[in-house]
Amino acid sequence: MTAALDADDLLAVGQSIWYAAHLLRATGRGDDALERLGEARALIEPHVTDGGVEWAEMLADLHLCTALTKARMGDQGAWSDWDTARQVVERALPSGFVGLRTRVSRPLVDVYAVMCAVDLGDPDEARRRAHALDPASIPSTERRGRHYVELARSADLEGAREATLHLLTRAEATSPETVRYSPAAQDMLGRLAREAPASVRAEAMDLAQRIGVVN
Repeated sequence: MTAALDADDLLAVGQSIWYAAHLLRATGRGDDALERLGEARALIEPHVTDGGVEWAEMLADLHLCTALTKARMGDQGAWSDWDTARQVVERALPSGFVGLRTRVSRPLVDVYAVMCAVDLGDPDEARRRAHALDPASIPSTERRGRHYVELARSADLEGAREATLHLLTRAEATSPETVRYSPAAQDMLGRLAREAPASVRAEAMDLAQRIGVVN
């Protein structure tokens, strides 16, 4: 962020605030994250109309980050920010666009809808949002793996252990690092290795060992 400010590069400032917001949220400072994200949007939004696709891409990503932050705080207002991001992408970005900085795209907006629904504790909405989203359309291996982790979280909310394991296995096949370094995936696999039905416990243990959850 210091480098971005020194360079007077507003897009870089916006990107750095996006990263900072994720860190603030992860350390229990969601309100601070939302405040910083609001400041970033105020910097970026005046340039969207005449500044080209990079500005719209950044604004959409900041709204998506805001939506996820609110969802993880249990705030249904997340959907308003998610819908604003969707409108920015649909109105200001070309069809098929994938952001070089952010990976913002139409499929990524749908990925965030699933994430928000899961974080708001609504597996039915997560399933509905995911129904028409083809994972192959997600323009990032890491984001595709994370999408499977989010679907696993949705299944876990419903107590569907076999489905949870199946989706975590898909996530690991797609992006092993995403599963290995995901606290949510580690938590689910740890519980599956201990508590899953005997019919799938050995498979859960094998996957948990592969990603280093158990020895």
